[in-house]
Amino acid sequence: MNITGLCHTLSLLEKFIELNKVMWSVNQGLSKTYTYGSMPKDWPVLHRGISFWSKNNLKIYLLGNPLVFWLSSLCIMTYVAMKLIIAILSKRNIMRSSYFMNGRWQKYDAAAGLFFVAWAIHYFPFNVMERQLFLHHYMPALYMATLIVGVFFDMLTSTFSSRVRLALVVIISMAVIYVYHIYIPITYGEPWSSQQCLQATWRSSWDFNCKCTVVVRYHWVSPHYKIMSDLQKGKDSTTYTKVYALLAKLYEGLSGIVEKLS
Repeated sequence: MNITGLCHTLSLLEKFIELNKVMWSVNQGLSKTYTYGSMPKDWPVLHRGISFWSKNNLKIYLLGNPLVFWLSSLCIMTYVAMKLIIAILSKRNIMRSSYFMNGRWQKYDAAAGLFFVAWAIHYFPFNVMERQLFLHHYMPALYMATLIVGVFFDMLTSTFSSRVRLALVVIISMAVIYVYHIYIPITYGEPWSSQQCLQATWRSSWDFNCKCTVVVRYHWVSPHYKIMSDLQKGKDSTTYTKVYALLAKLYEGLSGIVEKLS
């Protein structure tokens, strides 16, 4: 029997719809409860992470960079608030959106609006899913939210000189790297002390289990003086000293910029 004629070749749109139906059906069936699960409302404020691995008092815990999470969420809320305020003012003929920020708002609104829609598409569908969810489901939306941070930075500093903008970029980059350094032990499964663990627990909902930690060789002090001292003594290069070296260079670069500006 020839069954070739019974086969139906799906179009691209039909394949797209079928694929999404299958993914939705499979995800709806993942209803088992896990210890480190979380809800979509918890992701923008980084309520908790995920414990991936733990052995011999070492652990890998997915948390991300709190500064990036909170700054991007702040920009999301600020954008929504600005859109609402401008819409109300325009509706009441108090101020047209084209006049806001001397006409520059429309350009930034177009960019931020695109990234906001992309963020919403990647975030809100999880709110209607009945499956178990985790922080890593927010990563695509987080990427879009981070792009909005760039739009806000450009909008708020567009009237500044290039030197001031560069200095601000350096400061923000230093802050992100500093926070990244704090959570290196749980990112790469490296040891850290109980004191460092407790100091890094900025929210009580972050369940690192600081009682199961060990004392480490390197402790956080002023990055500039620590790295210069260690390098002069010829200590072995580790992840910590590499980060210290980078921070030291950033501090020196920022100091030079500040001196020029003054």
